[in-house]
Amino acid sequence: LTHALPGAVWALLALAQVNPTMRTAASGDLHRVGGRIMLIAAASLMVGYAFIDEGNLHAELVDFEHHGGQFARAVDSFNESGFAGMLPPFK
Repeated sequence: LTHALPGAVWALLALAQVNPTMRTAASGDLHRVGGRIMLIAAASLMVGYAFIDEGNLHAELVDFEHHGGQFARAVDSFNESGFAGMLPPFK
């Protein structure tokens, strides 16, 4: 919750921040408040990431255990043949 929820809040507010109607609504007050909430969301998102990093809970290690499936194998194969292995492995 300390990473995904603030990330979702930030992403939704980012859409509102670039909307011209939202920027001018209430004399720009909604835009300013939205920006401040985005800053708070970004800070708490990074706290959540610190917990993830400290606990070594990265998705490729915990959720997928290096088994990305058929799609990951296809992407890795394309990377090796098309990009000479320049990209990190997907799986």
